[in-house]
Amino acid sequence: MKTAQMLALAILLGSIPFNRIVPAKAMRGMLVPTLNVIKGFIPVYLAVRSPDSYVLIALVGALAMLSHSFPYWLMFKYNGNAVGVSLGVLIGLNIPAGVFVLAIYGVSLLAFNRLSLAAIISGISAPVMLKVLGAPTAYIWFGIAGCAYMITSHANSITHLMDGTEPWFRTRG
Repeated sequence: MKTAQMLALAILLGSIPFNRIVPAKAMRGMLVPTLNVIKGFIPVYLAVRSPDSYVLIALVGALAMLSHSFPYWLMFKYNGNAVGVSLGVLIGLNIPAGVFVLAIYGVSLLAFNRLSLAAIISGISAPVMLKVLGAPTAYIWFGIAGCAYMITSHANSITHLMDGTEPWFRTRG
C-alpha cells in the first residue's frame, strides 16, 4: 500500500461518525464502540504490513484518531475524544499492548465506575506498555502523544471528576 493511500484510508475511515449514523437504540450497546475500534485498527494493521517506516505507521494511527475527533463529514466539528479509535490503533501497532490497555480500562471502569477516568488511566498505560514490550521508538512517542491527547480531550471530565459532578457509568438494569 502506498503512503498516500495509507494516509487517505486513515482519514476516511477515522472520520466516519458512527455515533451519528447508527440508530440510537444500537448505540446503547457495544456496536458504536466496536465500530470505532475497528476503524482505528484497519488502517494501522494495513500500514504495519507494508515496508514503510515506523514514523509513517504512527502517523497513520494519529490521523485515524484526529479524523475521528474532527471528521470531514461533519465539517471538522468535534465528534468525540477517540478512545475507541485509539484502542484500535494500539491493537494494530502492538496486540499485547492493546490487550493490556483494554484490561486496564476494564479494571479501572469496575473500580471507579467512571468512563472518563477509565479512559485517562488506560491512556496513560499505553506508552508505558509499548516501552515495556520493546515497541519501536516512534510507537512509544505516538503513545505519549496519544496519552496527552486523551488527557486534554477529557479536560471537562477532569474538572467534573475533581468537583464530584462527573456522572457514574450506568449499566442496564
